[in-house]
Amino acid sequence: MNGKVYLVGAGPGDPELLTVKALRLLQTADVVLHDDLVSAEILKLVPSAAQVQNVGKRCGTKNHAAGRNQFSAGGAGRFWKTSGAAEER
Repeated sequence: MNGKVYLVGAGPGDPELLTVKALRLLQTADVVLHDDLVSAEILKLVPSAAQVQNVGKRCGTKNHAAGRNQFSAGGAGRFWKTSGAAEER
């Protein structure tokens, strides 16, 4: 399987403050892996056909559901990983 992984900061949570590239990647993602800091408004931009999984933590507490479930991308070509970090590749 060939594909790309993008690490993109979601900023302060306002969808209007995403970069143009971040918005394009989000709207074309097959899989979205995010933490608890990503706002619901940003997650609404994810295509309905995309797989979305919360894999993060908040306030030092792990997301127990993500820890119990292993996530399988199963042939997806592109991934979107969001985090609190302001990094975009």
